[in-house]
Amino acid sequence: MLKVAVIGLGNIGNTHAPIYMANEKTQLVAVCDIIKERADKA
Repeated sequence: MLKVAVIGLGNIGNTHAPIYMANEKTQLVAVCDIIKERADKA
């Protein structure tokens, strides 16, 4: 299993995160954004 993190939860990050979560070969282990509310929402 590939463990991944998404840095930046703008348009692209919000696109990538659900894809990683849906893929059985990846595990989303962390998210980070300069805007705390975006990271909390993820």
